[in-house]
Formats: sequence, structure tokens, C-alpha cells
Amino acid sequence: MSTQSLVIASHPSVADTANESFPLDALSHQTERENNNVPQSESPVVTASAICFFSVLGVLIRIELNDVNTYLGQPVFSLAWAQIIGCFLFGLIQRNKSGITLMSPSLYVGLTTGLCGTITTFSAFILSLFEAITGSPSFLLKASSFRFQNICNASSLVVITIGMAIVSLRFGQTVATSVLPPIQQLPSRFRKQPTVSSSIFRQYGTIDFILLILGIVTFGIVLVTCFLAYIQLDEEFLKVALSCMLGPFGALIRWKASLLLNKRNPHFPWGTFVVNVVGSFLRAASQMIIVRDLNRNGIGWVGMCWLVAVNDGFTGGLTTLSTLANELENVIDGVKEAGIYLGASVIVSLAIIAVLVFPWAVPV
Repeated sequence: MSTQSLVIASHPSVADTANESFPLDALSHQTERENNNVPQSESPVVTASAICFFSVLGVLIRIELNDVNTYLGQPVFSLAWAQIIGCFLFGLIQRNKSGITLMSPSLYVGLTTGLCGTITTFSAFILSLFEAITGSPSFLLKASSFRFQNICNASSLVVITIGMAIVSLRFGQTVATSVLPPIQQLPSRFRKQPTVSSSIFRQYGTIDFILLILGIVTFGIVLVTCFLAYIQLDEEFLKVALSCMLGPFGALIRWKASLLLNKRNPHFPWGTFVVNVVGSFLRAASQMIIVRDLNRNGIGWVGMCWLVAVNDGFTGGLTTLSTLANELENVIDGVKEAGIYLGASVIVSLAIIAVLVFPWAVPV
């Protein structure tokens, strides 16, 4: 095995597998800067900036796909295409992991954790599942009923969502393997990351430097957009802008939680589990507050925008279905362990919503 293969094989620097960046000594740093044939060590600042940029894109893609697929007589739930596309892209990117990390480890984390993880959402799936089980549309307590039909609806939702997530992930991997050329086979000018010539940013490669600038500029544009939407009293525009502002925070928390917790147990990714459960609770609580305030209008239109942004932005970035599908398919060994992990993620999330949120539902 060549030295380059050994370096790539030993490089576990991705948030979705919850392994920390590998240390490189001074000699390997120098060699990397000179010939760009081995991956760079991951810069946390660049990675955070990449997650910020790609998560904003992910929020916008999910919101638009949800709006496009929301109409009378829709054959499946409106978020289906967002979940499918996010998982497909994750499989596509994950299959080219070694080639992408060869160019920039931060780019790989940004694409998987930032883009794919934010396009998909676990919290919306759990909220829909809870409403299907209880027969309660948006926490209207007396409208709830428990029938055999509810069990059928909930079972269908679980099978369709998890099944299509895994199938989409596999399809993306298949496309990457059979259709697209591996990045390692591309001409060297497309794989190398030349060092930035500026003395201030000399420690960054070109791709990392671009990711750093994109993240900073993108978040600045989002902040300006929020201000403009507010002064123009544009409620719908403000909801989207605030969602884009909160999305990166959720994605960054998920990234750090994965790094800190996923490595504790290879058969149970605690980081992803915790953020999915907490995010599902926050989404349900936010939705309940929205429903309770619809008639009173006590929180005002700006407060309503913030609550919608918590749902679409923060919890959408905090929770993820694509990473969960990847963990079920590629990280956890054994069907039993995968079943325990999936079952715990769903059941614990539903139980917390039932105990802490549903008692506050609106009686009608």
C-alpha cells in the first residue's frame, strides 16, 4: 500500500463518523504544501465556515422543496423530496470521501454535515409521526383520537421515510461508483489545493480559503437580509431569512456533538441521537406555541417569525435524517444494533413530546 493510501485510509476527519482531526507533523505539513498529494489537516475555523455556508443552502433547498410539494392531493408528504435528495447527495458524496478529503477535509464535512444534514430533517419526521399516532393535527387536543387507522398511518410513515432514506443513500453511492469518475482519477489540476499566496492566509489552501470567505460573506448577507425584511415588514421573507440565520447554529451544534459523543460507542452514535431527540422536542414545543398563539396573537408577527425559524432553521439544521441513514447503513455493525439505535431515536423522541409538550396542546 502506498504512503498516500495509508494517509487517506487513516484520515477519519468527518463529523458524521464522529472522529477528530488527525495530527500531522511539520514534515507532512510541508510535504502537503509542496506537492498537495496528501490531505490537509482539518481547520476547525474553515470547517465551521464551510458548515455555515452549506447549511444556509440546505435550509433554502428544503424550504423551497417543501413549498413546491405542498398542494391539494399531494401523493406523499411534502418533505419527501427534501429527504430523498439530501440522502441521495450524502451517498454520492460519501462514496467519494477519500477524494474530497484529499482536496479539503473541511469541504467534505461542509457537504455532508452542512448541506445534506440540513436538507434532511429528523424533527419534522417525528412531529408528523406523533400527529399520525395521536390523530392530533398540530396539537389540537380534543381533535385527537386513537384508532387502528392511526397505527397504519404511523407505520406507513416510518417505513416510507426510513426506507426511502436508505434507498436514496444507496442510489447515491451507486451513481458515484458506476457513473461518476472517482476524484482520484481526475487530472491533478482538479485535485490539488494550491496554497494561498497571501502571507496572512498562507496556512490555508485555496479551497479552504474560499470556504472561509464564503461562510463569512454568506452569514453577513443573511444578517442584512433579516434587517431588510424586518424594516419592510415582510413577514414571509423574514421567516426565510431568520431560518437561514438559525440553520448554521443548529448544524454547528450537531457537528460538535458528533465529534464529542459519537466516538463513545461505535454501535450507538450518541451525538446524532442526542441532537435528533432534543431537536424533535424543540420543534414540537415551538409548533405548540405557534398553535396556542394563533388566536391570541400575543407574541406578535416578529415572534411568530422567530418560532417558524426555530422550526425550519434551527431544528432543521440540528436534526438530520441523512446522517442517521448513513449510520444505519455504513457505521453501525449488525441489524440488531441498528434496530436498537433507530428504535431508540424514534421512541424516545415521541415519548418526550408526549410527556412534555402534548399536555399543553390546545383544547378545541
